[in-house]
Amino acid sequence: MKQIFTRQALLLIFHLIANWIIRPTPAQWTYPPIQNWRINFKKGLLAGFSNLSPMIRSLVLLLIFYSGGWCFPIATAQTYYPWQDLQQNPNPNLSGILGVMYNPAPYPVALGKTYYHNSANFFGTMYLLKPIDEYDGIHPMLPLSPYYTSGFAMCSQKIPLLELYAPIEVGAVDSDPVNGLLDKYYPFASIVTAPFSTGPFNKLPSLNESSTNFNHPLSDVLASSVLEATQKFTRLTHNFYGWDGFDKLGQKCITTLIDKRMGRTRYDYVTKIVHHNIASYSEPSVSRDLIGHELAHGILNYVPALGDAAYEGYEDNSIPLHELMEFFCDVMGLANLNYHDLPNGLGFASPNWLYGVHQGLSLSTIR
Repeated sequence: MKQIFTRQALLLIFHLIANWIIRPTPAQWTYPPIQNWRINFKKGLLAGFSNLSPMIRSLVLLLIFYSGGWCFPIATAQTYYPWQDLQQNPNPNLSGILGVMYNPAPYPVALGKTYYHNSANFFGTMYLLKPIDEYDGIHPMLPLSPYYTSGFAMCSQKIPLLELYAPIEVGAVDSDPVNGLLDKYYPFASIVTAPFSTGPFNKLPSLNESSTNFNHPLSDVLASSVLEATQKFTRLTHNFYGWDGFDKLGQKCITTLIDKRMGRTRYDYVTKIVHHNIASYSEPSVSRDLIGHELAHGILNYVPALGDAAYEGYEDNSIPLHELMEFFCDVMGLANLNYHDLPNGLGFASPNWLYGVHQGLSLSTIR
């Protein structure tokens, strides 16, 4: 009992130290002069940390997490995977369509599955399923702790230290099995007990509910393909253009729904959501070029000179501006494909300009 108490005390100390070093400092916070040494010391640590490769960074953060702390995300609203930090706000008053991720932390998926691009590294999010029910008043509420049920969700939060430049979430939608006129939403989530799991990630009917007889309507490889390609796309736009996410600042969540119903893969400018409709295509539109194409529409939608007005009547009343927008999105989609086709962007040395080649589409060249 004494050993357990001592270990928990050390975990709590390391947890506080890790949070103090890693957590981003919001711009609106101000410090008196006596704390300047703390800010400069923290900036120096972060600068050195940023020079490490993404995988080394993830391993360092994971070690810090296991010491009792984790890398906190920059708070941004997520529709389908909302999160709540019970350490900072102990009042469990948040609810979402699919539940809540409690005390989330980045979860590196090493050599995860993608539909077209073999195995790839990306980040998901681990969280606590039922911390309120399971809290015993002693053990810190940490994901992957043996005292709590932990889950994985197919989303990532904005953590620039990990080259995650915008919040991203991937959910599923189908017709409601009871009332076919309604929509039924599903998470891509599963219970995890150890780091570096590669799935399956479609075993939970909601973020906070487990079931032994639940059958997800869609394969999780569709979602992991979208999450991986979206993270790579935001890395591309950040590195080349200084543009984070849809809105340049990385404050808007990039939401994608894998849609099992008939329909066209598209970016919906009204809801600001990307839909990848699966039933309408012989091969799903989850390759890096097609994913990048739809994400580029999200960028155009947030350009002040274009906005929603540029998308009104987009399909019914095509104008030259629309053709230019499609050209831009084709180029950005293929850039996302080529830049990550070979390590260190070497795919640009001999680029592939065949758009939609993984799906056998007739779009043999960019428009």
